[in-house]
Amino acid sequence: MMVLNVMLHDRPMDEELKSDMRFFFCCMLGTHLLRMFIQSAGETASWRSVYVHAFLVGIPVCSLLMTVLSLELFAFFQLKSVDQRFELPRAFFGLWFFKAVLFGGWAGVYVSSLAVKRSNKAEVSRLEAEKALREAELRVLKAQINPHFLFNSLNTIRALVNEHPDRAQEAVLHLSLLLRAALQSESMLRPLREELGTVRHYLELEKLRFEERLSVHINIPAGMMDVPVPTMLVQILAENAVKHGIATMVNGGLLSITGFIDGDTCSIVVANPGTLKGAAGGNGLGLLNARTRLDRLVGPSSSIELAEKDGIVTATIQMPYRRITV
Repeated sequence: MMVLNVMLHDRPMDEELKSDMRFFFCCMLGTHLLRMFIQSAGETASWRSVYVHAFLVGIPVCSLLMTVLSLELFAFFQLKSVDQRFELPRAFFGLWFFKAVLFGGWAGVYVSSLAVKRSNKAEVSRLEAEKALREAELRVLKAQINPHFLFNSLNTIRALVNEHPDRAQEAVLHLSLLLRAALQSESMLRPLREELGTVRHYLELEKLRFEERLSVHINIPAGMMDVPVPTMLVQILAENAVKHGIATMVNGGLLSITGFIDGDTCSIVVANPGTLKGAAGGNGLGLLNARTRLDRLVGPSSSIELAEKDGIVTATIQMPYRRITV
């Protein structure tokens, strides 16, 4: 711009340089004042008040101040007389309008950057809050280890100590591994193979208590072993199957856990003899929490459904088929 003005208006280079330096100084000072004025609205202010603060107050005031300063600097350095009747009003309003447009464009960019920054900050806060909520849910889940199950397991171990010490040692090992898996897991999701490991420890302890009344069959395709599942989800369904199904049947029955892959979807089915009426506990808070956790951790395309057919109750988990290691 300086070179263009020198060529078109035949102005000395040093004079044009001084003019551009004054213009640059006024622009820097004006944007600094405008930024301070916008920030004075506060980080919690609504965007409507921020825009009013910036465009209806800040820009006109800063443009006016910088226009006056520019003219004063011009008069001081140039020492030229100005026709008060014509040239000064025209120069004043023209310069004020130009600076208003300039500061308006700058303010638009600055406020937009503030909006992006605030949005990113809000998203980070939301994710941190969601993470804290999930961790709290997991801690609550760990704290809800069935005390009756622990009591029954300890009674079973006590009964085996004298008559079958080898089986008692085996039971203690399963119980310790189960508690370790339940209490030490800090992940919201874990591979299905790890979840099934916890389920097997639990079922081995229950088989010691129910003996021949409880039969277990687990059939999961190898391709599903790395599918991420919410921690303790299958475990909860297995506990419900034993508590509301096997334990209520005189002759017990078969508890089966099977997996299926159908295109982009995989299913885990926990089946046991019984009725949905007898398994009323499975329709309560436990199942509701399980569904909520599954939706949050896996997504809305997942589901848990209970069904009964021919005296067999099934709990079916459906999830996207993703072979990733958690």
